[in-house]
Amino acid sequence: MVENKVKKNADYSASAVNLTNDPDVAAFYFQLKQAMAGLDAANTAIEASVPESLLSERTKLEGEVERLQRELRLAIDAKGSFQDVPVGYYALKQRKVSVTYSPQGVRDAMPDFAKAVIEETVNKAKVEGLLKGGLISQAQVDKASSKTESFAYIIK
Repeated sequence: MVENKVKKNADYSASAVNLTNDPDVAAFYFQLKQAMAGLDAANTAIEASVPESLLSERTKLEGEVERLQRELRLAIDAKGSFQDVPVGYYALKQRKVSVTYSPQGVRDAMPDFAKAVIEETVNKAKVEGLLKGGLISQAQVDKASSKTESFAYIIK
């Protein structure tokens, strides 16, 4: 027996800020959805109206650009970087250096400041695993944690 899986829509009730389902917000939302549908239809019509010769030329040129980008990288690696600053032409390999410090190295090299610059972290996934496994309680988690809020707009 094959089950038909119906996609379940997400319910953001628990995390939504000031969920009022205001008619004015709904009106803007439905206007946006309508405009987006019109834009999609226009883009589809534009793509359909492009002559096959132009689509073929675009595909050929995209392949050529990819090939030349690969060859340029190889040339830079073999022969060096190129730049013309006044004109704004650049074909170069840039070095970016990230510095990380080991806690033990800091303790050894600057013991007077080690406590000021070394921070401890807690593995959140492991704490959640302990909670899920029933080895600790939600009350313990609440006592050992703090919550901060951030906001994102979900418009689909």
